[in-house]
Amino acid sequence: WTESFFCCCHPGAAIGLGAAPLGEMSVDEKSSGIRLGPQPGHPGPSETPSESSETGPALARLPVLLVPGFISSQLKAASSTLCPQWEGQPIWISLAKLGFHSMHGKGLWEDPQHLALKNKWLQHLCLCSPEEESPGIRLEAVDGLDGIRSLDSESLFGMAAEASQIFAPVIKVLEEIDYQAGVDLDAAPYDWRFAPDILQKRSKYFEVLADKVEQLNARGTGVILLAHSMGNKVVRYFLEYAQHSRGRWWLDKHIYSWIA
Repeated sequence: WTESFFCCCHPGAAIGLGAAPLGEMSVDEKSSGIRLGPQPGHPGPSETPSESSETGPALARLPVLLVPGFISSQLKAASSTLCPQWEGQPIWISLAKLGFHSMHGKGLWEDPQHLALKNKWLQHLCLCSPEEESPGIRLEAVDGLDGIRSLDSESLFGMAAEASQIFAPVIKVLEEIDYQAGVDLDAAPYDWRFAPDILQKRSKYFEVLADKVEQLNARGTGVILLAHSMGNKVVRYFLEYAQHSRGRWWLDKHIYSWIA
């Protein structure tokens, strides 16, 4: 996560998301060499045919894939022998679970070996090693846009959603200009507790991410990767992974630009 990167984009890139080619974007050539943007043979949005109007062909809207930053993906309990009743429920961040299960007597541990925390919510988030969760517990990121709108959409009868919102304002603006979830708008939440290579080992995260890009790119315009904070490190890793596993042609075909 500590490698540096540099990314530049067209100053009008965020206006209209398709109003003009975004120009060349690049990762620092010293550390990567990946370059993004309209390539020879890649039409870009302004050359894609669409319905005509009085002023000429309408510009195709570029699909957008959102990649959140550190601690900005909701995590739910896929399985838990510690608290089976929590399976399928959000863990990060659940104010109800955090509040009630942090109330305990003196001391943090239930056993002298310091293997079991009294705080069951915290026990679910702890890792035993860089690759392993606590025994009997498996968390996973909530998929799609629901995983990044807010961190807690349920506590306090839903009132915690606004206080814990992440990408909710961005998603709202895009939906107001007719972006549709699963059609030309999607998200790629991830379990931010793990390094990128572990994400791939655990859940084939980058393969799933590549599949999402292909689905969004149904019109062949290329997809905008819009990332925040540590999400840019995830994108950087993804671009390297895709180039090695699928080839340079795949990036040219499916990735229009990366906005950091």
